[in-house]
Amino acid sequence: MPDCDGHMRLVTSRWLRCDRCGAGGLWERVACIVPSCRRTFKAQGGSHEEVCCGAHWRLAPLELRQQHAKALREHRKNYRAWEETPEGSEAQAIAAGRCDVSYGAANTLWRAIRSKILDTAGEIA
Repeated sequence: MPDCDGHMRLVTSRWLRCDRCGAGGLWERVACIVPSCRRTFKAQGGSHEEVCCGAHWRLAPLELRQQHAKALREHRKNYRAWEETPEGSEAQAIAAGRCDVSYGAANTLWRAIRSKILDTAGEIA
């Protein structure tokens, strides 16, 4: 962190920068998506990282959570297929398309789960 007496400001959701000397670094913790929740998790990387603690995760409907888990499994399978195919081949292009579709499905389900959790958590608070 900075050696000067400047103030650290959030540049993005996870990046801190000193307003005086410009020194910066990653914020090491990621908060639960529920604003009133105080639980945090170790930052794993990625620019779009959002996490939900177990207590709030269970507020989402079980069927949605199961569909999300299935979509993530499908995405991991497609990603592995993309990695294992020769670079620049037609098979890799097909695998990349499948990977994009499965990621989109998992992301859509995550957004649905996130909105259900935030709605339910707002009603409880």
